[in-house]
Amino acid sequence: MVFLGIFAFFVAALDVRKNVGIVLPSVSYILLIILSVNQTDVHGWYLIPLYPFLSIAGARALVDAIERKRATYFFFAVIVGVQLINALYTTPFGMTPAVYRFFLVSIILAAYAALRFRRVGRAMTFGYLIGTAITTILYVHPA
Repeated sequence: MVFLGIFAFFVAALDVRKNVGIVLPSVSYILLIILSVNQTDVHGWYLIPLYPFLSIAGARALVDAIERKRATYFFFAVIVGVQLINALYTTPFGMTPAVYRFFLVSIILAAYAALRFRRVGRAMTFGYLIGTAITTILYVHPA
């Protein structure tokens, strides 16, 4: 889901004046990370303080896409839907290419319908929220 937040951050960066509370802290933290890198290594957990800003950017972009019926909602729906299918179905059960194509076409058609009908968009968003909650509950840290 980090890719969704990064995508939303770049969408937010297109209108810096409106999203200065998201863009300015994120860019300054990224610059501080870049300046503090030494020659040996960079640890991934230093990016954890960026996650709230990426989440806020994702939520703002999603609300804006739903309210204005923009095509960015389509990309959000497909990106999140494919990741949820991977986490909720593929990992426990496995998946054949035919089943994957079925799920992918279903997500694309539902996302296209969400652009036309607000109720479908709300239902998809609520379903994705429940799917993300289930994925979070079932997550087991590999360490």
